[in-house]
Amino acid sequence: MNELLNLGFVGNSFTWTNGQAGEDNIQERLDRAMATMEWKEAYMKIIIQHLSRYKSNHNPILVDMMGEQRRRRRKTTHKFIFEECWLGNEECEKVVKEAWDSSEGTIETKIKNCGSRLDKWGETNFGDIPKRIRILQNKLQHLNTETGERNTFEIKEVEVELDEALKEEIWWAQ
Repeated sequence: MNELLNLGFVGNSFTWTNGQAGEDNIQERLDRAMATMEWKEAYMKIIIQHLSRYKSNHNPILVDMMGEQRRRRRKTTHKFIFEECWLGNEECEKVVKEAWDSSEGTIETKIKNCGSRLDKWGETNFGDIPKRIRILQNKLQHLNTETGERNTFEIKEVEVELDEALKEEIWWAQ
């Protein structure tokens, strides 16, 4: 008959927690990826990854059909990205005006100069938001693999920091 095979996983052993601290903490592997032998043979490179949970008691599961989970992305050159949250700061307009007025040459040169100055100004005044989010997500993933009373409190603290970093309305709207 159609016997299902467990596809295994990488990442945290558990996919669920009751979120309690110390001895009251219970963690289980409730969620699994299953397939028939035919399906597994068709997708031999598949990787099932237990991702870090955030604001939930379940870890999401990523089904990577191409088996590329472990490969590192190549570093790309830095690209300027205008952050919408900068508009809430009154200095932003001043930076643009000064950069535009101080540039000579083509419109393209003026735009590049504005981008460069805004990039530096944004880094100084707001930090690297995507980098901070990645750091906090990695920290949360690490904490989710450990157990202990102190760990439960640290998870909640990192979640609060991550909420703040995301600035959900502005960041995700962009």
